[in-house]
Amino acid sequence: MEHNRIVGQLLTEIEGLRHAPVLTVLSTNLPENLDPAILSRLGLQIEVPLPGFAERVRILRVAWELGGKRTGRHRLEDDLGQVALATEGYAGRDLQRLLSNALLLAEGDDGRITLDTFREAAALIGIGFTTPHTVLRPCPDCRAGLTEEGGRCDTCQGTGYLLNPGFIRPQA
Repeated sequence: MEHNRIVGQLLTEIEGLRHAPVLTVLSTNLPENLDPAILSRLGLQIEVPLPGFAERVRILRVAWELGGKRTGRHRLEDDLGQVALATEGYAGRDLQRLLSNALLLAEGDDGRITLDTFREAAALIGIGFTTPHTVLRPCPDCRAGLTEEGGRCDTCQGTGYLLNPGFIRPQA
């Protein structure tokens, strides 16, 4: 019964906004759970899929740049590409939480962050973490990204050109 009251109130509010010069944005991770009456009143629906491998690498790199690397107290022992392989199905928020927890766990381990650190962090926040079975190597075309055997580079997409130089992997 409470559900019907909430849906009814939301429908009333949406109807009131139709004539106002307001942009309304609704977001959910569970669109299948939305009431059809609410969906019918929304004009445009845009689905933003979960990030793929390359996007997960980029999200982890940005989170690392903003969190771990900036403090100078942490160091990555394993490549973030390996973490991206183990986190299929993660949203950006999940990846950031994973890295934040890995940073906290690394405080007691001289700042070293390994795949095991990420695995332990995933267990703490209750999300899955698989062991990657793919070996990533530096891209032979651009030397900045990562590629698996026969796959496309996450940075140059096989073109040899840096398509998004803001996410360049540090050279060894």
